[in-house]
Amino acid sequence: MRQALYAAPEGSTPLYTPWTNRVLENEKIYQSCGARKYKPVHRKVRPVPSYMPDAKGQEFKPIPLPELSPLPLDPPSIANFKSTGRLTKDRLDKILSRIPENFLKPREIDLLTHVLQTRQMALAFDDQERGTFSPKYFPDYEIPVIEHTPWIQPPIRIPKAIEDEVWRLLVEQLNAGKFEHSTASYRSRIFAVEKKPASLGLRLVNDVQELNKVTVRDSALPPRPTASS
Repeated sequence: MRQALYAAPEGSTPLYTPWTNRVLENEKIYQSCGARKYKPVHRKVRPVPSYMPDAKGQEFKPIPLPELSPLPLDPPSIANFKSTGRLTKDRLDKILSRIPENFLKPREIDLLTHVLQTRQMALAFDDQERGTFSPKYFPDYEIPVIEHTPWIQPPIRIPKAIEDEVWRLLVEQLNAGKFEHSTASYRSRIFAVEKKPASLGLRLVNDVQELNKVTVRDSALPPRPTASS
């Protein structure tokens, strides 16, 4: 648990249970002047300054953008809206309810509804709808590392009080395509911290300190975008 706190983001606090209180009650190093939990700077694990194993780096593929059709001058009325696919009537009402009163005219709301309906695949209301980047244009990134031995870290025990919630989050991320089953020679730790405020639930955090120890530091700037003529 103490090792997990080293990797926790600044301001994160563990979910307090009798078990975590017993483990951390004598851990004074994490207390700052504001009585906040944090990871001391001197314990931060940084990447290795070394040469890139592959000078080409990551290859980016251009994404062809289709030509957009012009907006209609006479959009269909919102009264004729029909739920199709991802954008339902309840979701549309939720979006429109965030618009300040009298901010848009009735015909502008009709046009906004038309745009949302024709571009509804750009909307996401949960993690499964959010999805991931297309591997056609964004292939899996290969992290450059120095020569090392694969590590197998013992898992951090999840308190019984939050086991069901952590399991639900794991299954949710798996179904969304963010996690996948692995047969790799590595095993790193994960742990759960409370979101701020606590009513937002838990957040899963991956302990990547071991990976940082062998990762080659990339000090290059990202490609500079240029406007197409």
